[in-house]
Amino acid sequence: MLLDFTVANFRSIYQPASLNMVATREQHLRDRNPALVQRYKKTVNPIAGLFGANAAGKSNFLKAMQTLKELISNPPRPNESMPYDPFALDRSASQQPTTFELLFEWGGMMYEYILCYDSNSVVEEYLTKLLSRTDQEIFVRERGVFAFPYLDSQDDAAEKAAEKVRTLLEAVPTKVPLASYVAEVNFGGDVDKQKLEPLLAVSEFLKTVLVVPAGAVDVASEQFGVGDWQEAITQIDAGIAGVHAEEVEPSAMGVSAELLREYRQALEQHPAPIEAENEHGRFRVALNGDNLVVYRMTLEHVNGTNTPVRLKWADESDGTKAAARLLELVSVLADGGTHGVLMVDELDRSFHTELSRALIRGFLNTCGPDSRAQLIFTTHDLLLMDPQMLRRDEIWLVEKDHRGQTSATALSDYDGARKDADLRKSYLQGRFGGVPALEPLEFVHG
Repeated sequence: MLLDFTVANFRSIYQPASLNMVATREQHLRDRNPALVQRYKKTVNPIAGLFGANAAGKSNFLKAMQTLKELISNPPRPNESMPYDPFALDRSASQQPTTFELLFEWGGMMYEYILCYDSNSVVEEYLTKLLSRTDQEIFVRERGVFAFPYLDSQDDAAEKAAEKVRTLLEAVPTKVPLASYVAEVNFGGDVDKQKLEPLLAVSEFLKTVLVVPAGAVDVASEQFGVGDWQEAITQIDAGIAGVHAEEVEPSAMGVSAELLREYRQALEQHPAPIEAENEHGRFRVALNGDNLVVYRMTLEHVNGTNTPVRLKWADESDGTKAAARLLELVSVLADGGTHGVLMVDELDRSFHTELSRALIRGFLNTCGPDSRAQLIFTTHDLLLMDPQMLRRDEIWLVEKDHRGQTSATALSDYDGARKDADLRKSYLQGRFGGVPALEPLEFVHG
């Protein structure tokens, strides 16, 4: 689970700004908060909504997470540039590194990961396991100098293997995070893979994080798989009676043989079906024995005589297609066994208010002390700033100051922001910031 994400010197976020998911002591709606293992004595918020004006920088928190994911899953090659995008409104920012700090829970343990990089290389990198009373450093990287306290702590029997691992890891390229490199290195059969698990915590956790950009046409995640969106989409009051799956030849997808092979390889590793969408329609791909099976998905609409009418996917509205994509992901998230973080940019771009509320409430109804799923979204829709639906520490106000720097503050940090107050009215009156002060626009003609 995500516990805290801090960003500095990335796009409009110059000074460190954090999204903290650890719950405060507020008792309101606390029974639905996931609980960490007993040693930590903490609960975590399963949801966070980022509210703010246009261009306040809400999306940059999600873009930062996506950048970190890509750095770990697909780091730059020697001839490729680093994804360095420093704050543009201060000249000195280009001389400073971008910093991502990630606090997360994985396998029942808490970890802190810090990555600092500039336009040329990784500058600093740290991974620490947080125990109940002490911390255990896993690795330290500072300008090409490495330390592996975790490997140094191994017993004498494992000393030779630890030395081999240390030697291999110190060969990491300058542009590649160590947290990425350790997941790709072949350590050989004489190394106990279980003892490397703390080194792999970052890459394994980030596989469970999915960022959905605003207006995304399609997103895919082996970890999220395929959810039961077919049932959910009939409940959105859009005249949809059901979903029809028609088996077709794989060639109907209009994709290359190479991509079909990639689908097969992915299904052999993760048997859950894959759904894909392109200009030829929406398809579900699965394995039946050794055979690749493809189904074309269409929605059944009810006409005036209650007769189901199937439309081509291309003829469905953008809103309906967006709803299907997000409902698929959220339905997986709402499965009690899912470990994952779904981050959706501009939720209101896909759903109207009541549908957004129904989706959020439906997800929260599945959350509890044993759940391990989180939903984080950005929105302009103030009707979602509902204290009966969200706790005050789940409502985040994002704004830019006069220097163009983005900051984020939880509503619980404001004095007088009672859970029974009219939060929307107070917000629009400027009591909490995050709302633009606008005069009527002047349009000049001629």
